[in-house]
Amino acid sequence: MTMGTSVFAAIIACAFAHNIVWVLGGVGSTRQSTPRLQADGHHRRNLLQAAPAAGTTNTTNPIADQYFVTVAPDGNFGLGCQKFFIAGWNEWEMVEAGAGAPILHGATLPLGVTGPQLLRSLMDQAVANNLNVVRAWAHTVSPEYALQTAPGQFSEPIFRGLDYALDQARRRGLKMILAFIDNWDKTNGVDKFVTWSGTAAGHDQFFSDTNCMNLYKNTVATIINRVNTINGRRPVTTTDRLADIYRYGDDPTIFAWNLINEPRCQNCGPAVQSWLQEMAPYVKSLDPNHLLTIGEEGFYASTNPEKSFNPQGANSWANAQGQDFVANHQVPGIDFATFHSWVDNWLDDDLGFQQNWINQHAADAAAIGKPVEAVLEEFGKWIKPGTSATQAERDQFYQAAYQAVFNSAQSGGAVKGAGFWEWFDQGQLAPAAEGGGSGLYGIKVGDSTFFIIQQNAKAMKSLVGPLADCSAARPAPNPPVNDCTATWVKGRPGTGFEGPNCNIDVDECSRGTAGCAAHAGCINSNGGYTCTCYWGYDGDGYTSCTPNADLAGLAARYVTDGDAHIACTEGANLAQPAGSPGWVDDPTGSVQANPTHAGAAGSVSPGGAGSVTPVGVQDCEIACEMAQPQCTSFSYNGVLQQCFLKNGGGRTTCVSQVTPCYEANQNLQVQTFSCGTWQTYFRQAGTPTTVSASSGPVSTSAPYTTQAAG
Repeated sequence: MTMGTSVFAAIIACAFAHNIVWVLGGVGSTRQSTPRLQADGHHRRNLLQAAPAAGTTNTTNPIADQYFVTVAPDGNFGLGCQKFFIAGWNEWEMVEAGAGAPILHGATLPLGVTGPQLLRSLMDQAVANNLNVVRAWAHTVSPEYALQTAPGQFSEPIFRGLDYALDQARRRGLKMILAFIDNWDKTNGVDKFVTWSGTAAGHDQFFSDTNCMNLYKNTVATIINRVNTINGRRPVTTTDRLADIYRYGDDPTIFAWNLINEPRCQNCGPAVQSWLQEMAPYVKSLDPNHLLTIGEEGFYASTNPEKSFNPQGANSWANAQGQDFVANHQVPGIDFATFHSWVDNWLDDDLGFQQNWINQHAADAAAIGKPVEAVLEEFGKWIKPGTSATQAERDQFYQAAYQAVFNSAQSGGAVKGAGFWEWFDQGQLAPAAEGGGSGLYGIKVGDSTFFIIQQNAKAMKSLVGPLADCSAARPAPNPPVNDCTATWVKGRPGTGFEGPNCNIDVDECSRGTAGCAAHAGCINSNGGYTCTCYWGYDGDGYTSCTPNADLAGLAARYVTDGDAHIACTEGANLAQPAGSPGWVDDPTGSVQANPTHAGAAGSVSPGGAGSVTPVGVQDCEIACEMAQPQCTSFSYNGVLQQCFLKNGGGRTTCVSQVTPCYEANQNLQVQTFSCGTWQTYFRQAGTPTTVSASSGPVSTSAPYTTQAAG
């Protein structure tokens, strides 16, 4: 199934017989935090009218990089001696994007855009629209990009994705809230720790099993003590710290840590409370610099009088999820309260419920008994065709939520900001189970809901002013960052080398900083890169690639028996030539490491065969020419926009069966839909072969390297 020029991310087609489909990391933006329901059960408006306050702080002001966010005695967040209010968003696959993963599952990469380019685009737009905080996981969500591959074993290429995201946020004065682990995710979440423990019987034992707790502590320590390989910042002085390092724990870009996103277990409130009492002080012992919170939804326990405010009322399934908002946030070491709002997932999509939910949490946070703020750190409202869940309804819920948050913040109440779920850049597509497009929750610039988000951000910014009785705040260590400008290739930013000693290669291809011409492939090298025109194009690859005479006659070189006719014997798969259409630079190593790599263009067979990015028939013909003399045919699927180059096989064709695809919806129910049929294109015998000695691109050019700079 296709939408526009891309293919939905969780679709995985068979690499060989083309009739088997793999399901891999497929829920993505469909909210893996959907309740276990079986077990528990557009108009634009000028909202949040407020006169701009004097002394409004610009989110790009360097102050954001010089101070840690604190909790002031008067109950406000502070940044230096200024109040700080949150206007934020949630980013689902931030680490994967930063690492240069070739495919994202919750929302596809826009056509021709890499993950790092996507992050830069969203962060630039955030600053332009007065958003100041991004909340994300300090891990990945897809198994082929796992941050922790085994207990205590972490993928360095993936970890650099988090390095990159933090550094890009730093450059823009943005702050980050990072969750150490997730209750729902199978890759770096509770269930994975349970499996690794060897002693926990199931999900609910995570909070009491000793091995699980030790695994969690080791993971937290690894993250906090991580030294960013990209900005390589080190303290100016070691007066306050013996070790001459600059860890994540020393980086003021981080606003706060979440202990865990949405902790849940059935009827286990005491176990969760005990877990929080152990883990909060542990994190503080490793990192006294940053604020700490839980990351929970904010349910009330059955013993709490406020249980009537739970979704679906006093007898709600939410009573037994192991959370108790008040008691949980009274734990020493927890600096501020968080709660979420998912009216659709919780089956209580009533505007009155949402308002009561926000107001009650504001009241309870204020009454906890210590200077504490509350943050509606995650909320959303879906749009679902065929139901009352329309754009106009979403706008109503967003406006009401933001108005309640603003009213609290303006009046000195406990709630100091909110973060919406979730932001799609132009060209991103949701999985098919969400209907493609923006899916259930995706919001793009230009949507009427985003106008409401913009208005809220302006209103929250208007509240910024000096903190009461604030003496000169002690700035966080903010030494200069080595930007390695001397290593830039041809003076081009984001190229060459990076790191504290400028000796870590920048992969310009995955970062999207090479600037290759259209119809050129990018191949990374140590300290540089090569842009090479595809077969059928002439030029230097860097500034231009223009069609030549060979391209005009390309289609005549191939013959097919028609749609849904595939070679009865296809032959062996060939690896996609480096720098060819459909090939992708993959610094994560996932294409090579995963025999059935899930992707926007389907699957990749063992050895990294098969196109990864969306392609058309002509793209596959070009790739086959670049794979001469081995390539004798290719199989193509127009729905998946993918091809597999072949060597050998027979000329006789058979009728191709329809390829079924499977995808999980927001309730983790598997849905089946058609992914089209496969068709073989045969390279005609006697066709001339014009390739370079390396069987690579015909039009070659010298690599751009740091050594060639200037």
